[in-house]
Amino acid sequence: MSTTNNLEFQDENLEFPSFNLEFQDENLEFPAKLELSEQIAKKLLRLKKPPKELFFKGDTSLLSHPIVAIVGSRKCSKYTQNLILNLSTTLKKHGVVVISGGAIGADIFAHEGALPRTIGVFANSLDMIYPAQNEGIIKQIYKRGLALSEFASAHAPRSYDFLARNRIVVGLSDAVVIAQADITSGSMSSANYAKSAKIPLFGLPQRKGESNGTNMLIAKGDMKLLDDFESFALSFGAELFVNLSEQKSRKDDEILEFLSANNDFNAAYARFGDKLFEYEIEGLVAIDGAFVRVL
Repeated sequence: MSTTNNLEFQDENLEFPSFNLEFQDENLEFPAKLELSEQIAKKLLRLKKPPKELFFKGDTSLLSHPIVAIVGSRKCSKYTQNLILNLSTTLKKHGVVVISGGAIGADIFAHEGALPRTIGVFANSLDMIYPAQNEGIIKQIYKRGLALSEFASAHAPRSYDFLARNRIVVGLSDAVVIAQADITSGSMSSANYAKSAKIPLFGLPQRKGESNGTNMLIAKGDMKLLDDFESFALSFGAELFVNLSEQKSRKDDEILEFLSANNDFNAAYARFGDKLFEYEIEGLVAIDGAFVRVL
């Protein structure tokens, strides 16, 4: 199937305000040109139109690990947000890197759960931050993760840049997860890129009428249902990723050790009660609906 910028796909990021100079940050370091390894170049050559060059900020070693793309609707439901945070945290725990497009909605939750093991691909140059609503997380990606762009400097995003960004997100990934998408969503272009490049495609469990795009692809057999996050993460052969300081602190703390193996809120609350909320206030955990994440 053709993956050109087909007009039938409406990119949910097209509605954005004019790009003001206030989005530029004089304190941001100038991005450097990325020297593509043979492995990364081979990945990108799966695309019909691979990027001619990429610029980066951050930790390029993340490109040498298994990479999973998580993308989806700008207006994803709270249920989907919780699933994304749970999935991205689980992938991080097992050493898998999460890549997405830094957009409002599904993208930014994917980055948040995976930090610092996350790659953001941006439709603007990296001497700017867009969208402004995501400034906090994007600055963390620039500093602690990896940010990529096709543009060296002074490039404000245009409508077609978002679809072009999507192809890079897909091209660098070993699997693509579409968290939530309507049939006309821009995320469906990502699904087409993945199908064309023969990259495994997965969708999260959704109720009827809330993600007709992914539900359709699952029904047609073009997408696999992803409901076991631990098994999915382990399928990449990645080792458990916990640095030594985290390992020691979790081992010495009964609650953190429990949550590292079981992130179900009800199970944790039944065992530890309101102590969970104290941990949240102290910034040790995040309670995301039915799940609890160790920060």
